[in-house]
Amino acid sequence: MLEISQELVKLLTKGESAALATIISSHGSAPRKAGAKMLIRGDESFLGSVGGGGVELQVSHKAMEIMNTGDPQLVHFDLAGKDCVAQMICGGQVDIFLETRLRDNKTALEIHREIVNLASKGESAVLATVISSRGAVSGKPGAKMLIRRDNSVLGSVGGDGVEPQVREKATQILRHAESKLVHFEVTDKEHAGQMDVFMEPILPPATLYLCGAGHISQSTAAFGKMLGFKVTVIDPRTEFNNTERFPDADNRIIDDYALSLPKLNIGEEGYIIICTPGHILDEQCLYFAVGTKAKYIGMIGSRKKVKETKERLIQKGIQPEQLEKVHSPIGLEIGAETPAEIAVSILAEIIKVRRATGN
Repeated sequence: MLEISQELVKLLTKGESAALATIISSHGSAPRKAGAKMLIRGDESFLGSVGGGGVELQVSHKAMEIMNTGDPQLVHFDLAGKDCVAQMICGGQVDIFLETRLRDNKTALEIHREIVNLASKGESAVLATVISSRGAVSGKPGAKMLIRRDNSVLGSVGGDGVEPQVREKATQILRHAESKLVHFEVTDKEHAGQMDVFMEPILPPATLYLCGAGHISQSTAAFGKMLGFKVTVIDPRTEFNNTERFPDADNRIIDDYALSLPKLNIGEEGYIIICTPGHILDEQCLYFAVGTKAKYIGMIGSRKKVKETKERLIQKGIQPEQLEKVHSPIGLEIGAETPAEIAVSILAEIIKVRRATGN
């Protein structure tokens, strides 16, 4: 979402054409789920994905047809039927909301600017977009409202008849971190009708915290960036923790683990990987890691080392239940041997944890 918002802001600021495709619902074996997005530029190049070549080609063509003249549209694709392109094994159905004429939508520009701003601060929000409306309601398809965590809003989806309901629902959307199409009944003195609003959580970018700058971390950082994670590398050794070895790292902390880790505000979008040069250093990192809200904590090492490390931490006052969430030995069991293979196994485990919790 962040990358698309950044590109959208850039395009709209220049007055260039763009269309935004968002999966509202999916059924069966469709490859992407609700909330997946694709931005189509005026030259028909695109950013993001809504499910692969077949459907994306059709979405792109449709976007170009209505880029400058069409109103937002909800388009249905049957990936197992006539919409499935030749020589593709398709399945499932997706409903995609296609927004065009974005360069004329000042509210959309303001909202996507604020999404980028919130991401830079590590803050979350909920984006509400009207998909359809019936009756005497003021919110029309494409109307947007961003609800920040403090319940303040930017934009509008239709006034007092519906917005208090939308703001109340936003709390639930953030708690479950799941995009959802929500039906609202609108009743006030001036309006009566129904609205379907797509509500999606806008979460801070997930961050990999790599404790140790060895070969495994080097591969994990490279693959992690490809998967869209921010990367922070922590290691006091300048000969390892440098820009040549970690050219794409968002942050490199060259300091002792015991000094730097307590200073980091690691929230629920944090994923901690512990692979320092020594067992004692791993233990130091784990001591601080279990006290964070990190969604994933993994420590490299044999079962014997892990058992002994946990026993020592319990002696130091760490509660056994705090250690239950630690993934160690780290990574999925795929027979990995090389640093790159181990990095793949670690990131596969992280993806499994991340997707199981709905983010």
